[in-house]
This record gives sequence, C-alpha cells and structure tokens, in this order.
Amino acid sequence: MIMPPPTNPAAHVVLSGYYGFNNLGDDLILQVLVQTLQAHGCTVTVLSQDPALSEAQWPGVQAISRTHLPGILKALRHADAFVSGGGGLFQDITGPASPLYYGGLIHLAALHRVPVIFWGQGVGPLSHPLARWLTATALKRCAAVTVRDEASARLVETLTQNTVLPEVTADPVWLLDLPPALPPDPACWTLGISLRTWPDLSAQALEALASLLVQLPAPEGRVKRFWLFAFQENEDRPPLQALEQHLHAQSNGALSCRWVAPAEILDTVGQCDGFIGMRFHSLVLALLAQVPLYGLSYDPKVDTLLHTLQQPGCPIGEVTALSPEVLSQALAQEPSPALSELQTKASRNVIRLLAVLGKT
Repeated sequence: MIMPPPTNPAAHVVLSGYYGFNNLGDDLILQVLVQTLQAHGCTVTVLSQDPALSEAQWPGVQAISRTHLPGILKALRHADAFVSGGGGLFQDITGPASPLYYGGLIHLAALHRVPVIFWGQGVGPLSHPLARWLTATALKRCAAVTVRDEASARLVETLTQNTVLPEVTADPVWLLDLPPALPPDPACWTLGISLRTWPDLSAQALEALASLLVQLPAPEGRVKRFWLFAFQENEDRPPLQALEQHLHAQSNGALSCRWVAPAEILDTVGQCDGFIGMRFHSLVLALLAQVPLYGLSYDPKVDTLLHTLQQPGCPIGEVTALSPEVLSQALAQEPSPALSELQTKASRNVIRLLAVLGKT
C-alpha cells in the first residue's frame, strides 16, 4: 500500500488527531499515516495525549503534548506541513470543544504559513452554530481536504457555501494489511463483540443483548463462545463487563467469554466466525478480515458505513427489538464489500498528502 520512496529532500510533518488515548481505531489511522510518511523520508511530530506512549509505539517519531502550546509553536516553526486527521475530529456530540481545539490548531498552523491537510476525516454531526462556524473557518484555511464519505463531503460544502470542495476518499484504515489469521477453531463457533460506553446502551439494552446472544443458535456440532474486544479499555470495559455478567447469569455459567486486549485485536479478529460491533473500526477490521458482521449503530458514521457497504445492523437503542432469527441470518451471510474500491479511494488520502509535500 505504501508508495516507493522519493528522491527529494525530507519534510517535517506535524500530525494532529485523537492520538495517545489508547484508542485502537485512531492508533491504526496513525500507523498508516506514520508508515507512509516515514517511507517517504519525512520526519514526524505527533501531538499526543501521552507523548511517551506515542514515541514507544512509533520508533523515530517525536511526540509532544497536545496541550503544550510552546511545544506546538516550536514544532510549527519548523514544519513543512500540518495534518489534521484522520478520524471524526469535527463533531459536537459532546459540545463544541472538539471543533474549537482542532480548528484552533489549523488556524495556528495557517498563521505560521504551514500548509494544512484536512486528512481522511468524517465530519459531523455539527448541530451547534458555533461548532459549525469553527469548522467552516478551519476548512477554508486548508490546502487540501479529503473526507471519508459522501455525507461528510456534503456537510463540508454546505458549511463553506461551496467554497471548499473536498475529495471523497475512504477511511485510512482500509489500507491496513492485517496479519495472517489462524483458522477458526472447527469445534467452536466464535462470535466477536465490540461495545463502547454510550447513553443509548442502557442496562436494559445490555440485558436484552445478552438474552439475544444466549438464544442465538450455533452451527450443529460446534460450541458457542464469545470474544469481547476492547478497542479503548476505559470506554469499552464497563459495558463489556456488564454483558459478560448477563451472559454468565442467563446461561447458568455455560457460555465462555474471552477478553481480547487492543494489542491482540489485529491478530484475533480474523479467527471469529461472526462479529457484532459498535465501534466504527471494529466493523472495518471485521470486513477486512472477511468476517460476517452485524453493526450496532450509535453514530451517523456507523450508519454511513453500514449503508454504503450494504451491511446489516440497527441503532443501538433498538437492540431490544432484535430477534435471534434476524441476527442469525445476518451472521450467516458472507460479507462482500468492494474492498479493492475502498482501498483505492483510501489511497487518495496518501496521494493528496504527498502532493502537498511535493513528493509525487
């Protein structure tokens, strides 16, 4: 997926995103970005919540605190480009703080005359007027804008009154090469589950989901078991623990659960026979591994993913009405998304980035 190294001089690139928070989805975006830039001889500085962690994860990368203004200003003074993204940075589900922070960094980079690349992002929801204004003004300062779906593109065009015309690409994680997976255990039917803390994932919804999973029939001659995937430990462990307790209680201890830590996920997802996921990137990885899935949507980005790839799912608040028959039928279907098309679209993020850096 990585393009061949260039002959022109190295560039210093500063990266801004939801980095250093121990969130596997964003770590995978950063992995694609760092590997691409390092393959092209660039030096990389990451604005991170945990600089020591980021430097340990990515050898050769310098990381500084995402809130340390003197360090950020010093990095920008020596930068050849500033990358905002990927991920869903510009949204106001929890208020306008994210557009204020990420938009402020874009303005700061532009003031230092550093070219800004708005890179492979999903945009929205943005309901607050201040958040919409902050996003629009930041977008207008960018040298290049790529977004991961059509809905984000339409929102960018609306916010900027068509003065910014983004290129529709795809999430950068589609470029990831998964390690070869061990074959599924023929004696077991393994269902992977990804949940995260969310208001609509109530105690009632978790109990209903457990009841659904207990009733779900396994193929004849195979033992049903569950693997619980924690993409971000602090957000994902509470609902997964509650689900595990419900499964244990409702099955009288007959059902087996295994915890899968973030560091194990890439090696493990392909060993599942089916996958039920809330996390956007849990569904992306399941599709990359060609594992049948059912999406539990908590955010428009998940709706868009499922709709675009014609994959089954429902809003997380409607899990109480989901039947074992419907879920079983969905998980019996082989996923058939056009991965090559998605990977081609995702590679445009890389092409646009390298073009701004003068490396194409």
